[in-house]
Amino acid sequence: MRKYFLLSAVALLAATSANATTDYAEVTAKATIEVANTITCSDIDWTTTVIKQNNKAFTIDSTYPDVVPTDVISSDYGYISNYGTLVCEGIGANATANIPSSITLRAENGNTPLTVRPFSGAVVDEDGRFYAPTYLDVPEKVTAGNYEAKFTVTFTY
Repeated sequence: MRKYFLLSAVALLAATSANATTDYAEVTAKATIEVANTITCSDIDWTTTVIKQNNKAFTIDSTYPDVVPTDVISSDYGYISNYGTLVCEGIGANATANIPSSITLRAENGNTPLTVRPFSGAVVDEDGRFYAPTYLDVPEKVTAGNYEAKFTVTFTY
């Protein structure tokens, strides 16, 4: 009986694989590679600013160097060429800049971060230079430190 069971199981398996169908698909693998040209961009430099202790939150606008927030005691940002402004050179005509909407600056000692916000209406001039003025948001009760961040700017045509 066991012999007949094994024979019928083998016959059933052979019969089902004989009736199997095979489906197939042709697949295309693709890759598009673009090589980005290296451009030159300046650092966004807000220089050294002395702020009153226990300050209120405020914003410095790089396009208005003469407007100094109440809690700023001194700063030389109005005397620096292109202070608080991102300047990139070697940009082609009709380029669109891709910049983060805000950049968080952090100090080594973990202080409350500062935020830099680029203007949305920055443009490339006829000489291929890109100027993006920025705002610097300073939180209340900011503490002393060297605040910094790195980020990537890209341009598409």
